[in-house]
Amino acid sequence: SSYSTKFHSPVDSVFLKQRAIDRAAWTLSDARSVTSSSYISILNDIYCRKTKMDAAFIPTGVDEELIPDRVGLKSEERKIVFVGEFTPEYSDDFFKIFAHMINSKKIKNAAIKIEIIGQIGLNTSRILPLAQSLQIEKYVEFIDHIPQKEVYKRIADSFATLLIPGPKSYWPILFAKMIDYIALAKPVIALVPDPSEARTRLQHVGLGVFIDGNLDEASSSLANFLDGATTELSINLADQSQYFAKQMTQSFAKIFDRLISS
Repeated sequence: SSYSTKFHSPVDSVFLKQRAIDRAAWTLSDARSVTSSSYISILNDIYCRKTKMDAAFIPTGVDEELIPDRVGLKSEERKIVFVGEFTPEYSDDFFKIFAHMINSKKIKNAAIKIEIIGQIGLNTSRILPLAQSLQIEKYVEFIDHIPQKEVYKRIADSFATLLIPGPKSYWPILFAKMIDYIALAKPVIALVPDPSEARTRLQHVGLGVFIDGNLDEASSSLANFLDGATTELSINLADQSQYFAKQMTQSFAKIFDRLISS
């Protein structure tokens, strides 16, 4: 969509053509689907002054064949996993919160490892200098691209996962990494806007561990979770089911059946 500056051309004449294609696709299609429910209101606000268009929310589905058997923790280490690239749009707030938690000795179990899985050149260049400046580099491990099945094994073996764009970034986005985390039924330590698509979906499925508030409040929330002092999360299995490829396929099939029969 040309809504996002990442995907439209910086050349005005080309951008106007892209915007016209977007408008036609949204307003003239017989059916619409979105990977984030926030896009419905965004695209209606942009393209529909009077009649608002409906769309089906169909998140990207995880292939069940790739999901490993659940792997239990084999030590007292609290391994938390971040998958993907720590792009320039991400805030550094999580690492400041983590450092404050360590330095203020809020946490009892300090056997923690942050495992960063993704493009190692980008991630080390963005995260390592920050971790060193905060003196938490010994807690961070970088892993380059690995097959998706191995990524899922590492997520399954983790204590929790990370979704940390920051409190002001990417409010309408439903992150692909978050769908993986949900499919593997892992708690998601989330530093995300309020409100946001990610927060809403995590609240619905029951896997969100939100580290909100000022530095001291957020670090206390993080420490309480890692120490096991917070209430155990209860996953909504019915909501979780929509994040699998089987459900995604069924959702599209319903749209096609409706179009054929109409």
